Amino acid sequence: MDDNALRYALKLLAGRDCSRRELGTRLERRFHIEPDQVLDWLEGRGYLDDRRFARSFVSAHRRWARTRMDAELDRRGVGESIRNQVLNDHSWPSVTEAVRDRMARMHIEPPLTPEAAARIARTLSRLGHDPAEIGEELERLL
Repeated sequence: MDDNALRYALKLLAGRDCSRRELGTRLERRFHIEPDQVLDWLEGRGYLDDRRFARSFVSAHRRWARTRMDAELDRRGVGESIRNQVLNDHSWPSVTEAVRDRMARMHIEPPLTPEAAARIARTLSRLGHDPAEIGEELERLL
C-alpha cells in the first residue's frame, strides 16, 4: 500500500466525507496508482463510508429535490441501494413548500409579478423540481 496515498486520503477525509469513487479518482490522478488497497483499508477502519457520505451530502443540500439529489449521489458513485435507503429516510419538500420557501428567501409576497415567478421557476428548476409542477404552483400565485 502506498503510504503517501494513504496520508493524502486521510487528509482529504479529515476535511469532509467523500464517496469511495470520488476518493479513488483523486488518488488515481495524484499518485497514478490503483487505489483499491488504500480504499479497502480506509473502509475497514470506518474512515470511508458511502452511506455516511450520502447522509451528510443530503443534509448539506436539503433544499434540493429528490430527483436532483439522486442524480448527484449517482454521479458521485454512491450505489443504488444506499441512495434509495438514504433518500427514503429523508423528507422532501413538496413544490408548494419549495415555492413558499423561495418566496420567503427572496422577500416576495403574492400576487407574483411575471418576473418574480420566472426567478422562482428558474431557481426551483435548478434545484431539481419538476417544471410542470412549478408552473402549476406559480399560476396559483400570479
